[in-house]
Amino acid sequence: LLTVSVAHADWSARFLATSSKGEFPKIEGQFFSKVDRFRVDSPYPFEMSIYVRSGSSRVYAAVHSFRIRLSSNLKRFAGQVPGCLAKKFSECISTLRLKKTGEEKCADEGKPFVCDVYEGKPSGAEIKKIKLWHRRGEAEPVLARSVITKADGSEIRTDFSKISRKVRPEAHFSIPSS
Repeated sequence: LLTVSVAHADWSARFLATSSKGEFPKIEGQFFSKVDRFRVDSPYPFEMSIYVRSGSSRVYAAVHSFRIRLSSNLKRFAGQVPGCLAKKFSECISTLRLKKTGEEKCADEGKPFVCDVYEGKPSGAEIKKIKLWHRRGEAEPVLARSVITKADGSEIRTDFSKISRKVRPEAHFSIPSS
């Protein structure tokens, strides 16, 4: 997980994550970002929501079908969930030691746009390399794609689509009590 600071505005996107070595099947769902937290909804392995708050060392999960709430140390998930909570994308670049390596044409629902491509090696033994496709013109860390190469050579690729901006109520980012 790549957490840096706090996100600036509400935005959401569909995501599809795949693992090159089959560490997990294709996972898809919805990613939501709000000021200092994000939420990830996915039907795998159960219908669940993941909650992360900037500055916290914990990640929380709500498994809706079983009405279970779980908590774990955020460091256990390093490199598994691509996302950068930061006020500005420039903070992600600095903290993650990324450098711009080029640009590529990207598209979201058939609408073309340009992505700046960044690569680097953040500190930490579990991640060998990070490559991000950042939507040009966005000051915030709104990504079109990310590829995280782990120390064992496996890659986790996440593609984001249907990116939209919509203010959501605080309750959407709160861990349900039951």
